[in-house]
Amino acid sequence: MKSFNSIRNILLLWLLPGFALVYIVVGIGLYQTEKNTLHNRLRNHLSAMAIRVKPTPEGFKLLKPIKRGLRPLADFDYRDFQNLYIQVWDKDGNTINKTDNLAEDSFKFPGWQKRKSRPYYAQVLGKTMLVKVQANPRRNNITAYAMSTEIMDENLSKLMKKLVIGGLLSMAIFFVLLAFALRFALRSLKNLTQQTQQLNADSLTSRFDVEPLPKELKPLAKCLNDLIARLEQSFTRERQFSDDLAHELRTPLAGIRTTAEVAAKWPDKTPENDFNDIATSAAQMQLTVDRLLMLARLENKIESSNTQSCQVDSIVETILGLWNEQFNAKSLQMKQQIDTSCHIQTDAVILQMLLSNIIGNAIEYAPEKSELDLVLNKNYFLLVNDAPDLTADDVKHLFERLWRADKSRTVETHAGLGLSIAKRCADLLGFSITAQLDDHQRIAMRVQFNQQSNLKNE
Repeated sequence: MKSFNSIRNILLLWLLPGFALVYIVVGIGLYQTEKNTLHNRLRNHLSAMAIRVKPTPEGFKLLKPIKRGLRPLADFDYRDFQNLYIQVWDKDGNTINKTDNLAEDSFKFPGWQKRKSRPYYAQVLGKTMLVKVQANPRRNNITAYAMSTEIMDENLSKLMKKLVIGGLLSMAIFFVLLAFALRFALRSLKNLTQQTQQLNADSLTSRFDVEPLPKELKPLAKCLNDLIARLEQSFTRERQFSDDLAHELRTPLAGIRTTAEVAAKWPDKTPENDFNDIATSAAQMQLTVDRLLMLARLENKIESSNTQSCQVDSIVETILGLWNEQFNAKSLQMKQQIDTSCHIQTDAVILQMLLSNIIGNAIEYAPEKSELDLVLNKNYFLLVNDAPDLTADDVKHLFERLWRADKSRTVETHAGLGLSIAKRCADLLGFSITAQLDDHQRIAMRVQFNQQSNLKNE
């Protein structure tokens, strides 16, 4: 069955029987039309013979052509006498006369009551004959005129042979033409397939030329171009991610190596602060690696699986408690508008990770003695903090992995992955997360709860 799983074979499988069916229907129509024409011609010819040939006591005589009304009687060839059979009966069914070509055979007496019946077919001398009966009340006799259908049957047989042979030839020609037509029509698809097979990571800048393609393939080519564009962006992000990761790890590794070389060369003169620097650099690398592993695990998840009823205000209170020391150390103030009756059917662990990264990011980057605004209701979570160093262009990159504003790169406790993790958590939960910088240099992080998450007010 796999050999038929192709557009070419499917079209051939449907079009050939369809063409054969159409040809058969047309052939039957032509055959029936010709058959009816021949039968009507034979019937008219027989009627003309019945008018022109009349029985007499001496035999049969041929009358001259006459006109009835405005239409002359049909003429005929004298050779038709060879195919004309005549038999005459009296009213009691006794044969009075008949043509010599009937020999010992004869027609069945039709009966006086059927003297006005329409022409009918009968088997005489082993032949099928069309019989027409005429009665002569003045002479009290009935005459049967008959003509053999042998010539008509031969013509119909020849027509049938021509139709069959013509059908087979037409099917063969149609098959060849259809095969060439399909091959030509599918050439664009074949070329598109070959171009697709040649794509690799180094040729993602190329695009398919849509204009020369057939109308049916243009949507496919456009979709492939869009796919290649997305792949190009993904590869660009991955290359940028590799560069950023190398940059993030290179600085602490260089510091560790330099400090270690100095300590190995002058062990007695190595100050204690150098070892503290090594520990700090190692902690920075560990933080980066741990968050990368967390992000990788989140990206490998297709959807959240542990759905339960979560009291969001309780989760927010727990997270604020974990960041209380840093919050107080920077003398921050927070204005809260929290709906304590907000419950969500979602994954509590991922939700806590989402909100923790947003709250932690705000506390880390908020200037000292500044104010944070936190809003929580049944529709969204919103956290606003001052961000004097951010620009509108920076906001576009906030959720990218390992991205940090230039002034924050000197802070060794940041890996630039918190908001990337928050973005992935929001995607898993079916939420949307956005960032917006207003005219007062305040950044607003907003998590819009999706209605499909079964929000409840209790």
